Amino acid sequence: NRMAITVDQEAVTVEINGEKVNRIVFNEWATPGKRPDGTDHKLAAPAIKDMPSKGAIGFRDDHGTPLWLKNIKLKPLE
Repeated sequence: NRMAITVDQEAVTVEINGEKVNRIVFNEWATPGKRPDGTDHKLAAPAIKDMPSKGAIGFRDDHGTPLWLKNIKLKPLE
């Protein structure tokens, strides 16, 4: 599989094998522990909109399945 993650200003878009599978706009996630629709989310604090917009990049898998990454490339948006 091939994944592309694009971070542009206040939004993240995720594509897998060329198909858009997710997009979040940080400012819509204004309440700690809640999604924009009001349902619970596991990240309790801080609100996603208040998280730093610069710094280290991390990858994680919360589904208990082994995860391997290779050929990670970072490119600036033009």
